[in-house]
Amino acid sequence: MPFLGPLGPLTGRLGIYLVIGLGSFASGLWVMNRWDEAAAARIQIAQDRENFEQIARNTARDKEATRALTVRLTASRERTQATIIEVPKYVPVEVNRACVINDGFGELHDATAADRLPRYRKPFWKHPAT
Repeated sequence: MPFLGPLGPLTGRLGIYLVIGLGSFASGLWVMNRWDEAAAARIQIAQDRENFEQIARNTARDKEATRALTVRLTASRERTQATIIEVPKYVPVEVNRACVINDGFGELHDATAADRLPRYRKPFWKHPAT
């Protein structure tokens, strides 16, 4: 290379050094990128593990709450059944007939307490012709 003057003999070595330097710089960037990806993967794995543990704790709490709710519902059903047994003692047929609210209130009350539908009666507000 005649235009380099006295640096002409160094151009071969300089080119080699330049290629080696750029190659080292590029490989260093690649290694740092891989290092960052590995660090991000480790962070993601730690977060996933923490999320899994939180889900496991929530599942255990949900099971405990479900058990407690089941116990409460069972107790409530037992009390309801005891109440259903006692209702006819307190709402006899005479009270139903003597009810001043309307004719079928006692029957409706007894059916509701027994957890069943009352027998169908034509609504009092409908016109008899319909």
